[in-house]
This record gives sequence, C-alpha cells and structure tokens, in this order.
Amino acid sequence: MKVAFVSTYPPTKCGIATYTLPLASALAQKAGLEVSIFADDKSEAAGEPLRVEPVFKKKVDFLRPLLAAAARNQPDIMHFQHTPDLFGMGGAFFELLDELGRMGIRRVVTLHTVYTLLSGIIERKPHAVAFHRKLATLCDAIVVHQPSMAKILESQGIASDRISEIPHWTGPAMHGNGAALRERLEIPGDAPLLLFFGFIHIQKNLHTVLKAMPMLLEKVPEARLLIAGSIAGGTWYNNMYHAYLKRIVNSGNLRYRIHAVNQFIPQEDVEDYYSAADVVLLPYRQGYGSASGVAHQALAARKLMLCSDGPKFEEIGLHVSRDLMVTGYSPASWAEKMAWLLSDSAPRAELLQKIEHCAEASSTASVAERHFKLYKGLL
Repeated sequence: MKVAFVSTYPPTKCGIATYTLPLASALAQKAGLEVSIFADDKSEAAGEPLRVEPVFKKKVDFLRPLLAAAARNQPDIMHFQHTPDLFGMGGAFFELLDELGRMGIRRVVTLHTVYTLLSGIIERKPHAVAFHRKLATLCDAIVVHQPSMAKILESQGIASDRISEIPHWTGPAMHGNGAALRERLEIPGDAPLLLFFGFIHIQKNLHTVLKAMPMLLEKVPEARLLIAGSIAGGTWYNNMYHAYLKRIVNSGNLRYRIHAVNQFIPQEDVEDYYSAADVVLLPYRQGYGSASGVAHQALAARKLMLCSDGPKFEEIGLHVSRDLMVTGYSPASWAEKMAWLLSDSAPRAELLQKIEHCAEASSTASVAERHFKLYKGLL
C-alpha cells in the first residue's frame, strides 16, 4: 500500500509540519506500507524510509504540481493535512480532489479546524458549512481529532460513516533538562514556574494571563511566567498585539517576574522548556473545533496544565479532569485557578496519573495504528 501525505514539513515552522513528521514516521514502520510526503516548497527533500518531495506552494500553487506528483508516484491514498491557509476552502482544492478521484486514488482529508456557521462567520469564513458539505462528496474519509468536531460535521448533514475520529498524537515521554534551562534564563530553581508555549496571536489570549499575574503574585509571591514562542506569521496585527502585551507587562511592573523567549523554539530544545515548568498554560479563546498540539506536548511531558473551557481542550476535560479548565476569561478567574494548582491543596498526584493515562491512550503508535486501519478499510 502506498500512502502520500500532503502537508507542510520541517524545516517549515508551523504546527501542521510538526504534526506530520512523527505520524508519517510511525506509519512508515508498518509492514507493507510505503509512506511519502508531498511537501511544501520550503521543506527539505529526503529519502528512505520516509521519502519527502517538495512539491507545492501553499494556497497559491498546488493543483498542477500535486497532480503531477500523483501521476509520477501513483499512490493508493493521498492524505491531506488541511488548514485554510494551506489549501483554501474550495476552488482549486475541490478540483484537485475531483481529479484524484478520477485517477482512482483514495482521498483522505484531516480537518485540523472544523467550523460551525457562527465560528465560521467570526473567523471570516462564512462559507465553512458549504465547504464541509462539498468536501464530503469529494473525499473518501474525513479525519477529525475530537468528538465535538465529528458532531459538528454530522449536524451539517455529513454522514457519520464518512467521518473518522482519531485523536491528535502524543509523543514519547519527555525528559528534558529543565534545571539547565532555568539557569540559562536566570529563573530561580525553586520558583513555581508557569509556561506559555507556542505561537503568539490574539486568540491565544495571553493578555488575560498577564493581567492575572499581579493577582497571582499576591497569593504565590515567588511565581514566574515563561513565555516561549514567536509572533504568529509576523503580521502587522500580531506585532501590534505583541506591543500591547509589552505594555501590560510594563504597567503591571512584571518585568522581573516574566521571562520571554520570542522565537520559534528549535525541536531539540522543546523538552527542556516543558521540563522546566510546573504548569503549562493554555488560555486560548478559539471557538472552532480543533486540537492543541501544545496540550499534547504537555501530556508527553507529564505536566499539569490549565486550559480555557473551550472546544480545543475537550479531551482534557473528558479524559483528565475538568479541574484543569477555567470557565470564562477574567484575569481573576485565571489567577485563582493558577494559585490553586500551585498550592498544596491541588491533588497533583491524582491529576498526573490521569495525564499519564491520557498520554498513553493517544500515543503516536496508537494513532498511527488507527490511521493504518482506516487506510486498509478504504482499499
């Protein structure tokens, strides 16, 4: 069986590239399965066992290059890792799927974001429901990461047998050198440390955490916050948001309590950041259905986390504990919950045990096996 992933791929700096590498690598270990990557033109070519071929330019130039790659390689299945900024929501993407079907190639699409009518309008994608419905007629399977994402699609009239719910993978247990990182960043070794990790933009809601810090420091005076990640896309509006965050820090006199590393963290350093942290913060304010790669990194690191009570962190509430979720976006609510999680009253051992079970249930090997079964079923 020959499967071709269509995705961004390292060294491209995005969450989809980070998602694809471990999953495709795990599938490449399966007997009788040949895996290749039709990647974006920023990727690096590679050979066996996981062949990577830079093929397309995101959103603007992918139809003809991908059809040519399909004709050259003749895969049985092409598996697209879809986000709107990669392939758009219609037009050339629909034409591509239609042509691949005519070539006898099975088409699988992982939707990393699933919109309701309302969230589509809010995200300036008013035709999202029509996109989902048309997509279901042009591919053989749609993969989503969470139960609510499947329910949204079903409510839009898509048959349940066309939808496969497969969780986001969780990598192997992390064992970074957190002590060395703290020393390098001049963070006291015994200070309670909160970590915000990942791209920075307004929907990540980092400003709520910053506004909560003065209230937290009244309860936990030695607490520190480490912010690790680059500004998303380098766009003017995200740069404006970053400037707003700096003003909050300065006005709250927080400069000596907050440590910022404003760059894309190299993969070889990621484990050190999670190892250094006591609690990972995920205050995101995103109303559409998706899964969080950062949440799964926190699971792999066996770290306590604090999440917003939204669809993105549904699995944490379902499989770990709703105690790790904050209802609402007031700084006071976040300060109270952060202080509780750093206090002796929090049932840390029990929560960490549930985190370990959740990590094992969504291991990369387990997720790869579920994809393999899906592929065999389609053929």
